[in-house]
Amino acid sequence: MKNVFKLLGIIALVAVSAFSMAACDSSGNDSSGNDGGSNGGGGNEKSIRITGLDEFYGSSYQLGLATSVDKLYAEDLVSFAEGTIRSGTQTAPLLDYKTGDPWTGSGSYYVGVYLDRDAFVTKSRKSFNSSVTTLSIDDFDYAD
Repeated sequence: MKNVFKLLGIIALVAVSAFSMAACDSSGNDSSGNDGGSNGGGGNEKSIRITGLDEFYGSSYQLGLATSVDKLYAEDLVSFAEGTIRSGTQTAPLLDYKTGDPWTGSGSYYVGVYLDRDAFVTKSRKSFNSSVTTLSIDDFDYAD
């Protein structure tokens, strides 16, 4: 589970970097010939909804989707989100780990989430094929 903490630290750094880059390039134009990979602007953006967060109201969160629970390193991350818990159910748009653009990928991934000082990871891979994937905080194990 030490790797979970590495994941969460990496998520935080990437999120700050991605949002900093986005702030610098505010033109909003994507005339660079998007290659149609996992980040196309075709309206297939994915979000994650986590329920059962009442006790975490007001807490900041960072989360990431990874291909492996044993090696939660940067090369295994595909998507991330961050923000503040504003209700018992939090919905967050997922962003591509490499570009910071809205994530339009799909598949099954482990989810690591850091809520203030507590780290959690899903017990199994979760499917991200719908526009919104809903998980309960009960789907996560506490990472000690």
